Amino acid sequence: MSWDNSWLADALRSTQFYGKPLLFLYAYLLIAGFILSWNFRSKLTRLVKGAIEARGFRGTALYGLHLTVLYPYLYALLAYSIILVWDFALVSFWVVSNLGRIPIILIIVLVIVVIGSFWAILKGFFGSKKRNVFGIQLKREAQPQIWQLCDKVAREVETKTVDEIFLSPQPGIGVHLSGGLFSMLFGRTKRTLTIGMPSISALSISEMEAILAHEYGHFSNKDTAWNSLTFTMAAALHNALLAMPSPWNAGGSIWMIVTSALNPALWVLKGYELLFSVVTAGFSRMREVFADRTAIALYGQQNFCDGLLKVARNDHIFVSYFHPEMLRMLTEEKKMYVNVFDSMAQTLVFNDAARLADINKSIISNEHRSTFDSHPLLKDRLSYARYFEVEAKYATENDYFKGLFVDWNDVSQNMSDLYTQYVALLAGYGLKNSKHKVEEGDGA
Repeated sequence: MSWDNSWLADALRSTQFYGKPLLFLYAYLLIAGFILSWNFRSKLTRLVKGAIEARGFRGTALYGLHLTVLYPYLYALLAYSIILVWDFALVSFWVVSNLGRIPIILIIVLVIVVIGSFWAILKGFFGSKKRNVFGIQLKREAQPQIWQLCDKVAREVETKTVDEIFLSPQPGIGVHLSGGLFSMLFGRTKRTLTIGMPSISALSISEMEAILAHEYGHFSNKDTAWNSLTFTMAAALHNALLAMPSPWNAGGSIWMIVTSALNPALWVLKGYELLFSVVTAGFSRMREVFADRTAIALYGQQNFCDGLLKVARNDHIFVSYFHPEMLRMLTEEKKMYVNVFDSMAQTLVFNDAARLADINKSIISNEHRSTFDSHPLLKDRLSYARYFEVEAKYATENDYFKGLFVDWNDVSQNMSDLYTQYVALLAGYGLKNSKHKVEEGDGA
């Protein structure tokens, strides 16, 4: 069978014809992503050093343009991957048909890889992924002061308030749009705020206001709309790669490892994963700076920096100590915390200022810069904060944020019980009679 004039050679030439423009566009987008990331990092370095004025730190049009191109490009690559899988099947058929002796296991593996790859691509095209929120929804009538604070910050940031608030036993404070890409296009999304219990320990009201102003800044700067776009792309890519046969999910079969590794569609999608990470991470870091500027302009440098440090420290302590300790207690001692969040609060109270300062230094010293960071380094954020407006526009309130909750002890206990259930599942224990469930937000 001749490679020059056979049906196989024609098929491969056709694939090359369609692949060249996609390859050129990939090279351009990847190089542009690195250049844009380098340009942002250069501006950020000068901002941290005070070499440029904070008001002059702007410019996301080019980033937004390239981010927009990534969306149709993903689906073009998924369509091209169908051609690649078909070519892979044809070449495999040609190779197998020319073998003197055909191992039956090879035929089975080839069929699994080809059919599995087609299925994975279809999941990328049409599959969906929900953005889940692990926690309990706070109703306005049940926690009026929490809602009043969130409404107040929204007015001060000059944006629409959130539609729903979730209290989560996991660390982190963030916002997102619930409802998917089409809901976003037609203005039917919900603004969702998630407040992590570990993160708010020892936060004052003004520190929490600064954190909320940062999060609301993402709304006013249209960052959450961009996040919905990137979440949709990430979900499609994740669906395809998770379902596609690969050396990482081959189950130890050498036949499956080798055959799936030869599938070109797998490496095309892995290449897009790298491209996606480079472009979206740099864009995300830039938007974080703009959201920081919003928070500092309203509540001042001190409240912002103190709040940011406390959240970072709280999350670090919870993830590094309390979560592993809960797992250890359950598996080794068959014990659990009565209230893990109360224990954490007491730990923070009894640690002296020097010890807490050492933890702050440790967090900052252990940071490592990467092209794939979604946020600027904590030390950079603390450094450039002083070049934004440092005088708070609103009076500082030093009372604890947790004091705004109706019956904080009950809230804390319920969240501790919910997290204990989660850790018990991780440890292989099923704690019965749980009155809590995981609430799900609509997928963005």
